[in-house]
Amino acid sequence: NVTPSALFPSQVTYSSFNYTFTTNVNGSSTSYTFSYLPTSSATCTLLGFPVGSKNNPTNIVIPATVINGNNFYAVTSIASGAFYGQNLTSVTFNQGLLTIGSLAFANNNLTSLTFPSSLTSIGNKAFISNPFPHAYAVHVPLNATWNTNWLECPFGCKDDLGKLTNGIQFVIQGTAVYEFQPDQYAWVITSYDLTSSVGIDSSAKNATTTLNVPYAPYTP
Repeated sequence: NVTPSALFPSQVTYSSFNYTFTTNVNGSSTSYTFSYLPTSSATCTLLGFPVGSKNNPTNIVIPATVINGNNFYAVTSIASGAFYGQNLTSVTFNQGLLTIGSLAFANNNLTSLTFPSSLTSIGNKAFISNPFPHAYAVHVPLNATWNTNWLECPFGCKDDLGKLTNGIQFVIQGTAVYEFQPDQYAWVITSYDLTSSVGIDSSAKNATTTLNVPYAPYTP
C-alpha cells in the first residue's frame, strides 16, 4: 500500500522575515530594513518596508543577498506594490535582480533609473507617476520583457488629455529605441541608430543626427 504522504509529499512553507543591512551612500553609512519572503531555499522576494515602519529612507539600496538565521538568500525579485507611494527619491538595484513587480515603484519621486543587466522582467505600471525629466530616456536590459501597451506600460504613457503621465518618452533596449507616440497610444520602435559611440559622453543631448534623443547612459 502507498501512503497518502508518499503520493502527495508536503510542500515547504516559507515565512517572511525582516533584515537590516548597512551600506555607504554618498559618503555616509546608511541602514536599511526591508521585509522578505523566501521563494526557495536560496532565493527571496523583497516585499518592501516592514509593516508599520516609519521615517523610512527615501534613497534606497536593494541588497544582493540577505540572511535569515543560518540561511542566505539571493534577492531575485521585488514584489508588486513593494514601494508604492513611499516618497522614494532614488533606488539602486542589485545585480542579480530578475523581476520587478507591477506598481512596485509607482507614485514616488524618482527622477532617474538604472537597471542591472540581470533584469528579465518589469511589471505593469511599475514606475508610473514619478517626476522623470521631460523626454527622459531609460535603458532596459536587452533580455528584459515589459508591456508596450500604453495602459499597462511600466513607465507610464499618456492620460486622456494627450499628456505624458511622466517624463519617460524613450526606452532604449539594445540597439532599438522605443518612442511613445501619443497619436498611436503606443510605444513603437523608431529608426534611431544606436550603433555609433554617442553613448560615451554622459552629458550628450541630441548628440548626433542619428540619435536625436536626450541620452541617459547605461551602466549595468
